[in-house]
Amino acid sequence: MLFNKLLTLKEQGFARFGYSMPLLGELLQYDETHAETTIHKAEAVEKLCGKNAFIWPGRLIAWELAIAAAANGLLDEPYLKSAFSENAYWFPNVEDALDDLKGGFQRTLDESLAEITPVNRKQRRTIEANVRRLNVSTMVNASAPELADKYGLRVSDVQRSLVAVLEDKISPAEGATRLFSAMAKPTTFIRTYFVGYEGEKDFPSWISDMGRKLQASMLEGREKLSRIDTSVLSSDFMRTALEQMAPDFGRQMLRLAQTEASEFRLDDPLIDLFASRRDLAEQVPCWRNFTRYVPIFMQSNLGLRGDGYKPERSAGGDIMHSFYLPYCDLWRGDRRFAHILKEALPEQSGKIVGRLSELPDLIEKAAYAST
Repeated sequence: MLFNKLLTLKEQGFARFGYSMPLLGELLQYDETHAETTIHKAEAVEKLCGKNAFIWPGRLIAWELAIAAAANGLLDEPYLKSAFSENAYWFPNVEDALDDLKGGFQRTLDESLAEITPVNRKQRRTIEANVRRLNVSTMVNASAPELADKYGLRVSDVQRSLVAVLEDKISPAEGATRLFSAMAKPTTFIRTYFVGYEGEKDFPSWISDMGRKLQASMLEGREKLSRIDTSVLSSDFMRTALEQMAPDFGRQMLRLAQTEASEFRLDDPLIDLFASRRDLAEQVPCWRNFTRYVPIFMQSNLGLRGDGYKPERSAGGDIMHSFYLPYCDLWRGDRRFAHILKEALPEQSGKIVGRLSELPDLIEKAAYAST
C-alpha cells in the first residue's frame, strides 16, 4: 500500500512530510453521514506529518513581502524564519482573537442580569450583588471540563489559554495562539470546528468557493472565445497577451497579504508599492512563480492549448498549494497542474511530482543523494 510505503520512509528518517491549509481544506470535507471517512483522513495526515505544517497562505505571502521589504531597507527583518512550522501552526494569525475576552464575559453577565425578572426590587439587587462578586476566571475554570469536552480539547488546554488570560498570567495574544494550537491537530480540529462549534462552518468552502469562481470564469472565457475564430491567432500571440496580463493577476494575489499584514508590520501603502513595481514584486517568490505559470494555466483552461480539458474546481486549491513550492524538496500536485508548473518553472521541475505512485522512489533517490 502506497501510504504504508510513505509512512515507512518517514519512520526511517528518509522524509519529513508537512500539510497545509489548502490540503486540509480539500481533505476535510465534513459530512455528518460520512464522519468516519473524514476522521480517517485526518488520522492519516497526523500519522504522516505529525505537527509539521506550512503556514497559512496569506501569512506566507505577507512573510515573503516582509523579507523582500527588509532586503530593500523598508522594514526590519521579520522574526519568523521559516514557512515550515513544527507546531502545527497552519492557521492564520489569531493574536487578537482573545483581546476582548474579559469584556465579552462581562457583557454576557450584564445581558443575563437584564433578563432576570425577580418578584421585587430588593430581590433583584441581591441577585445583582451576588453576580458582581463572581470571579470570571473562577467561573471559566469551573466550566473548563465542559468546554473541553464540547470542543474536543483537554482541560489543560482551556486552563492554559482562556483561564490564564483572564488571570492576567499571559497576554491575550499568547492565549489565542495557545488555544488555536490546541485545536490545530486535524482530528481535534474536526471535533472542535465541525462538531462543537455552533457558528458558520465555511472553512472547507473557502478554497472550493474560490475554485468554483475560477472555474466559472474560465468556462465563461471559453464560451466567449468560441464565438470568434481563434485559428488566426497563434499560440505564441495568445501566450504573449496573457504574459502581459500576468502582473495584474499577481497584484491581486499579493493583496492576500493584507489579512496577515500586522504581524509583519506591513501596511497597505507598502503592499501597494510591491504590487505596482515589478522590480520589487519579482523579489517575492510566490509572485515570481505565479506570474510565470499563470499564462500557461490560462491557455490550458481556456482551451487554447493542450488536450482541451475543461477547468476543474480544484484549480483554486492548486494555486494556493503552489505557494509552498520554494519550501519543499519534493512538491506533490495533480498531474495536469504539475505539468503546467514543470513547463513554466523548468529550474524547479525536479522537485515537482505529478504522480503519487512516483513519490516513494523519488524520496529515496533524494535521500540517498543528500548523504
